[in-house]
Amino acid sequence: MIRTAVSPLLFAALLVLVLLAIIGASMLARQSASTAATGIVAERMAYMEMLEDHSELMGAMVTGTMAPDPQRLAASAVQLADASPRLLELFPRGSRDELSSALAVVWANWPEFLRQQRRFEVASEALLAATRDGEATLIRDRYWELMATCRDCHRGFRRRY
Repeated sequence: MIRTAVSPLLFAALLVLVLLAIIGASMLARQSASTAATGIVAERMAYMEMLEDHSELMGAMVTGTMAPDPQRLAASAVQLADASPRLLELFPRGSRDELSSALAVVWANWPEFLRQQRRFEVASEALLAATRDGEATLIRDRYWELMATCRDCHRGFRRRY
């Protein structure tokens, strides 16, 4: 039997390449799903991507990876707060399909989904108020509270990639 040794450095490099390939394939699958979806599912996916863009922009400012810009923070907070009431319209009964990230439990446990949406609404309004106040610590705290509502809802109602 011939035995070959692989250096730890080469093994680590190969492991990184495999992980990058898996992440890339997952991202491509998500992107192609959002471009192939139609109707309310496509609208919902685009809406969620818009919310994600605003959240990421605010997150970059809150964490210091981007210089804080009070006007952009406030504009993103307005978008998030304005989005909340519309979320329920984007989940009409029967709007789940294979391209959707929404799990069937959204409709099977509608009262809990409503509760999660209300948490998002309250937190997004609190974040908006904090951006109007302008106090950095309060903005940061309200931002993380809002992100917790997103995390909690997605854990129960969204397919993982």
